[in-house]
Amino acid sequence: MSWFNFRDMRVGNKIRSLTIVSTALAVMIVTTVSMLSDYWQLQHNTSQLLQSQSTILAFNNTGALSFEDKDSARESLRSLSNINGITSGYILDRQGELFAAYHRDVALNQQPETIPLQNPVTGIAIDGHIMTSTRPIEINSQIIGWIVLHFDMRTHYARLVWDMLFSLGVGLLAILTAVLLGRSLEKSLTHPVRELERTASSLINSRDYSVRATQFGNDELGKLTAIFNKMLDEIQDRDQKLEEGNRLLENRV
Repeated sequence: MSWFNFRDMRVGNKIRSLTIVSTALAVMIVTTVSMLSDYWQLQHNTSQLLQSQSTILAFNNTGALSFEDKDSARESLRSLSNINGITSGYILDRQGELFAAYHRDVALNQQPETIPLQNPVTGIAIDGHIMTSTRPIEINSQIIGWIVLHFDMRTHYARLVWDMLFSLGVGLLAILTAVLLGRSLEKSLTHPVRELERTASSLINSRDYSVRATQFGNDELGKLTAIFNKMLDEIQDRDQKLEEGNRLLENRV
C-alpha cells in the first residue's frame, strides 16, 4: 500500500489499518523476543546441567581411572539414566580412548557400540540437536581422563515450537480484539466527521443555512462541530440582514 493510497483512504479504514498493523507488529516483536529469550535460556540451563553432571562424574571416577576399574566407571555412568535428555555419556582415558560408556537406548548389561573419541576439547559444543559437554578428569592438576556427555535437544526444541504456536494464537486473538475495539473507536471518531460531511453537503445542495450539525461530545471533534455551527449562525445572520436591507431598498424605490 503506497503512502498516496493510504492518504486518500477514509478515516475509518485508516484507523482499522493502523490498528491491525500496529497490533501485528507488537505481537511479532513480543513473540520474537520471547522465543529468543526462551531459546538462550534453554541453552544456558542445559549447558549448566551438563557441566554440573560432568563435574560430579569427574570427581566420582578419579579412582576408577587410576585403578582401571571399568565396571565402577560404567556403574557411575548409569546414574545418567535418571536425567531426561542425556542420551549418552563416555569416560575416556588420558589418551582419549574409550574407557567406559553409557547409552540410554542400550540395555544396562550391554556395552554400547561406539567409536572411541579422539582429541577431546574442553567445553560445550552444539551440533544440530545434540549438545556435547567435555570436561577433563584431573588429579593434582594432572589430566587422567575425560568426561563426555551428549544431550538431545529435540524435545526442548519441540516445546519451544509449541510455545511459539501458542504465542501466535494469543497474538491472533489480540489482533481480533484490537479490531473489535478499533471498530468502536472508529465509530466514535468518524461519526462526528460524517455528520459534518453530511451537513456541509446539505448546505451546498440546498443553500439552507438553517441546518446544523449534531455535536457529539466536547472533544476536539465536538469543538470543531460547535465552531462549524457558529460559523453557520453568523452566515445565516448575515444573510438575514442582507435580505432585510434589500427589502428596505425595494420599498424605498
